[in-house]
Amino acid sequence: MGLERFEVYASLAAGGQITDFGSGRTIAPPASISDPRVVRRRSRERYGQDRQAVEDQLADAVGQPPDKGGNGIGQRPRRQS
Repeated sequence: MGLERFEVYASLAAGGQITDFGSGRTIAPPASISDPRVVRRRSRERYGQDRQAVEDQLADAVGQPPDKGGNGIGQRPRRQS
């Protein structure tokens, strides 16, 4: 016996007590009302910040000099002997 779409089987906690398992049915999610690409673009336009400015603020917050070259990620080159 498997669950169909939007069916659930759960045990709940209430007032410090755990209930027995019970089954239920959820409702289907609503249809999309906007294009996710448009939402992301508008969010970037409204709330976005310059990436380098954010990186510089983070570096300052942890006491490191800002990374002015490369991406600072990955293996470090070997030291020459």
